[in-house]
Amino acid sequence: MFITTGGVVLKSYPFKDGSYIVKVFTSKSGLLSFFVKKTKKKSIVYQPLTILEITYRKKENSSLFYIKDSHMLYAYQNLLFNSEKIQIAIILSEVLQKCLGDRNTALYQFIVDSFKWLDLAKEDYSEFSNLFLIKFCEIAGLKPYGALDFKEHPNQQLDLQQGLFISSNLHSSELQKPKYIVPVKESLEIFKLSQLDFKNLKTRTISKRLNDSIFDYLLKYISIHLTDLQSIKSIKILKEMF
Repeated sequence: MFITTGGVVLKSYPFKDGSYIVKVFTSKSGLLSFFVKKTKKKSIVYQPLTILEITYRKKENSSLFYIKDSHMLYAYQNLLFNSEKIQIAIILSEVLQKCLGDRNTALYQFIVDSFKWLDLAKEDYSEFSNLFLIKFCEIAGLKPYGALDFKEHPNQQLDLQQGLFISSNLHSSELQKPKYIVPVKESLEIFKLSQLDFKNLKTRTISKRLNDSIFDYLLKYISIHLTDLQSIKSIKILKEMF
């Protein structure tokens, strides 16, 4: 049986004889691995971040599939020519290929729309990665809860293990594992980001240090509740390269 579906290429691995193993998150079947021979016609298929439509043959009890036909659904205008955007997109692709699995049409559409937004963004996208991870957690059912009005309760902290905002007035002895408690400043910024859409990022200005700190805490949060991301060395390497 042949299936035609939209997909986002997350990663490709050189195999042998000029061929590749390509991981694609598809709208109809979730995360799949494809065997792709490197030809001019199929060159777009093994390029990470490509948004495309593919037709493949589904076989029962198979974890590797062959692509019958493919074509690009969206041509990036700026992302592939902007080193900062490439860094952001590749790091997020590394995260996604570890986190994604079964079909989730809401997540698929979110990923496609997010990469398109990043492609066209002219400025104010320095916090894109953090907002992307926050929205990803919301759609995946991992949204932290319990936050009160920060104007009235400014000393709240995010408990990464419980996925819960708690009062920072609690004595350390009352906290089972203080190492999972996010500092007040980062907790506030995570909450603020959770109230925004990508188009609202232009209203924010924070330091690179704080931005990086929030990113690290979000990776830790996802590692606790979904899959281990902190052991992915490529994320650290990519952040240091750019």
